Amino acid sequence: MRLAEFFASIAPFLEGRASHPEAARALYGDGGAPGGAHARDAERLALYGRFCRRHRFDALDGTFANTRAALVEAGAGPAGEAAWESLVAGYFRAHPMHHAELNENGSALPAYLAAQAKARGLAPWIAELADLDWWTFRTRVAPDEASAAAPGAGLLRLAPTAELRPYTHDLPGWLDAREAGAAPSSPEPRACVVLFWRDLDLDTRFAEADPLELAVLHAVYAGLPLASAAARAGASAGELDETVEDLVAAGILLGPRAP
Repeated sequence: MRLAEFFASIAPFLEGRASHPEAARALYGDGGAPGGAHARDAERLALYGRFCRRHRFDALDGTFANTRAALVEAGAGPAGEAAWESLVAGYFRAHPMHHAELNENGSALPAYLAAQAKARGLAPWIAELADLDWWTFRTRVAPDEASAAAPGAGLLRLAPTAELRPYTHDLPGWLDAREAGAAPSSPEPRACVVLFWRDLDLDTRFAEADPLELAVLHAVYAGLPLASAAARAGASAGELDETVEDLVAAGILLGPRAP
């Protein structure tokens, strides 16, 4: 068998798009059956297939821990686990592994869940939760940048890891309630903007941003006077100063503590 034919036969199995019997027949014919000349090769192929399957779950289980937990709980017990396994299988059929860094292969999961929501009977906030999980991961692994080397020096500026994401449900409040053991079955439908960043201790954080914080971040990003942020949010000078101080202390803004 030519090398191109070998990869064409084995790739669908390793990517989860074909069963082990189908791959064994394509590679070994009847020789891959028990007692056949290639039975041992077929057994080794199954072992490698299990290894690749485990990698597909590893690529999603850790990065999308909140999403997985919510889906498994919604399905209750074994049914929930089966629903997650079906979702992982479907995702990688649509988006085969493409990146050497394992977790990067989950980049399209939020969009996949949004597209699959109706067909799989998923609540609309599940795709948003996957997006929150994804940006938590992206913030954690974002490369260090020179602009963050001296956080207290220079002009007031955004931290390089800061990212804003809009959602239609109160995911931060719901996750806080889950951690406290008092969460409802689903987050409150409410538009919010979530801010992701790495703090000065390099810990990954996210929180809902209020209107004044958003106005300050916009002013800093656009190079506008900070007073414009207070006017935009209808805040006093004292509220503006306090907000800027809080953003600098949290590591969301870098530069001098006073506005």
